[in-house]
Amino acid sequence: NGRPPYHLRRTLRGGDVRRAFALPRVDPRAHFALNCGASSCPPVKMYTPEGLDEELTLASKAFCEDSVTFDADANALTVSAILKWYRSDFGADDA
Repeated sequence: NGRPPYHLRRTLRGGDVRRAFALPRVDPRAHFALNCGASSCPPVKMYTPEGLDEELTLASKAFCEDSVTFDADANALTVSAILKWYRSDFGADDA
C-alpha cells in the first residue's frame, strides 16, 4: 500500500476496508507482470499458480533485457520508467 508515483497520498488510507487485503510487502517482480497500458509496461502474459515463481523471474529477466541498456562509452545506464517510479519496491535508494 505504498504511495503511487506522482500521488500525494497512499491509495488505501485510514478506514478503507480494502486495506485488509493489501500485501505487507510487494514482490517487486509483480511490476514486470502487470500491464496498465503504458508503452513502458511489460507485455500481457498468462501466469499459473504452480509456476508463478519461475514465471515472474522469467518475466523480470525478459523485461530488463528489453528495457535496460548500458552505454559503455558514455558510462550511462538507461532504465525503464517503471524501475524509476517504483525504485523503493526494489530496495534501492538514490545513493
